[in-house]
This record gives sequence, C-alpha cells and structure tokens, in this order.
Amino acid sequence: MARKSKYSSGQKKAYYSVMGYRAAYYGKKIPFRSQTNKQAFNAGWRAAKASVDKYPKIK
Repeated sequence: MARKSKYSSGQKKAYYSVMGYRAAYYGKKIPFRSQTNKQAFNAGWRAAKASVDKYPKIK
C-alpha cells in the first residue's frame, strides 16, 4: 500500500528551490550525482530566464 506524502508536490518544489537559492546566495557549488542531473539542471537554468524576467525587482 502506497503511503501518502506528508507534503504536497508544491511544498516539495518550494523546499528544494530555496535550497538551491540559498546555496547560490552563499556562493556554494551544487554537487550533482551524475552528468545527466547536471545537464537537466543547466537546461532548467536556461529555461527559467523567461519566467524570472517577469518577476518584480527587489527594491
């Protein structure tokens, strides 16, 4: 029987997103377990530009 997750998929996404943000903020390198994961991260990094450009600036 499958266990129901304690957190929603949106909560998990927010949690891991902020982990990456905090690593970058403190100048930390993100270790990847495989080259495939690193390539997926880089593809997401490039794809996020269009969305992020629409966000309001921090004052």
